[in-house]
Amino acid sequence: MQIGPAEILVVIVIALLVFGPSKLPEVSRQAGRAIREIKRIQHSLTSEFSDAFAEDHSAAAEEAPSLPPLPVKKKAPVKKKAPVKKKAPVKKKAPVKKKAPARTNGKNR
Repeated sequence: MQIGPAEILVVIVIALLVFGPSKLPEVSRQAGRAIREIKRIQHSLTSEFSDAFAEDHSAAAEEAPSLPPLPVKKKAPVKKKAPVKKKAPVKKKAPVKKKAPARTNGKNR
C-alpha cells in the first residue's frame, strides 16, 4: 500500500484540526519516536531469527544409534477347527392376551 502526496496532505490537515498548531510539533515528534522504536524492534527480531536459523549444527550433532535387526519368528501351522453343530431353533410361545379392565360406567369406587 502506497501513500501519495494527496493522502499525506489530508492527514496533515486533519492532524492540524485535531491537535491544533501548538501541539502538532510535539505529537509529530512522539509519532516519529514510536515509529523508530517499532522499526528497531523489528530489525532486532529479524536478525535474531535469521541468526538462529542460519547456524549449522550438523557438525556437532551425533549420529543416531542403530538398532539390531529384529529376529524373524516362524509362523505356527494353522489348525483347522472342527465344524460346529447347529442347534435346533427354539419355538417361541404365542403371547398371552391380557383381558381389558371391566368398565364401571363412570362410577369410582
